Amino acid sequence: MVEFPGIVVNDAAALATFGGAAGVAAALRTPGAMLPLHLRPEDPQGTAIFGDRVPTKNLVVRVVRRRGAPSGAPVRAEVVARVPEAFSFKGMADFQVPRGVKPLSATPGAPRAPLGSVPSRV
Repeated sequence: MVEFPGIVVNDAAALATFGGAAGVAAALRTPGAMLPLHLRPEDPQGTAIFGDRVPTKNLVVRVVRRRGAPSGAPVRAEVVARVPEAFSFKGMADFQVPRGVKPLSATPGAPRAPLGSVPSRV
């Protein structure tokens, strides 16, 4: 399990930030390994933030509710799996301004983003 530090809109783009399925598989195979997350995977100068492997007591729960059922209809829930560990991203990201991009403070009248802000949607 990976606790992604943002809102995932595109699954393929989110997986690419970890180096694809191969990057996640390599981190899972190696005990004590950290999972790198590249916020701009297309930028070779972009630095990664690293997720630590942490023990968890999470469960994967499958919840089934019939479509069109009234609001008081019964809901079926079952535990599908136990998640003993996850990669968690608690560290701060480095602030970077990519080459060829003007900082927001250099653009008159432009809205200002918080310093060190990272994309929240992938």
